[in-house]
Amino acid sequence: MCTVITDFHVHQVWAQPEVDIYMASNEEVLRQLVLFGISEQKIVVTGIPVKSDFGKS
Repeated sequence: MCTVITDFHVHQVWAQPEVDIYMASNEEVLRQLVLFGISEQKIVVTGIPVKSDFGKS
């Protein structure tokens, strides 16, 4: 199971034993997940997913 965290702050409810990989919005979210006991090896900092034409007018 994969969890994509698009918030800039993570709550402990995100830390679940059945999650195989966490996609974090930034390094601070990674740090917070580690403080909740999540192995850093299970966390990938991906940024916030945004539709490719988001910045186009």
